[in-house]
Amino acid sequence: MPATQNTWFRIREALPNNPTLHKVVLAYASDINRLTTATLPHSISILQPDGRLASLDHSIWFHRPMNCNEWLLYATEPPGSSGGREYSRGNIFNAEGELVVSNCQDGLTRKLNNILLQATSQNTTNENGSLPPTQLCFLQGR
Repeated sequence: MPATQNTWFRIREALPNNPTLHKVVLAYASDINRLTTATLPHSISILQPDGRLASLDHSIWFHRPMNCNEWLLYATEPPGSSGGREYSRGNIFNAEGELVVSNCQDGLTRKLNNILLQATSQNTTNENGSLPPTQLCFLQGR
């Protein structure tokens, strides 16, 4: 059974009555929790020093007008993951229970220590034994 997460949220400071601004804010907020929900069964967290997540694809559909000043429920679930790739989907509902946004995301999850060990065994470190910044970024995306 995949992990699920339900989170109530709203914007801290009131936004003006501008529907485009509310869509932009909700698009930004929709990137929160989806991949972290997908990592729950795998004990990987962005709060751990060795946990890394990267978004590969993020799609969003707006079904009806919403107000980010009001409480919204974000229900996320990861239907599957394999080989360090995570697929998650989410639905955002208003307080009346109406679906206002649906979205999905494909991402990568990695434990940094494993990547560093692979890099060290491939002699990709510099003279002081650390990874060059460009190499580190490349390896995190693999």
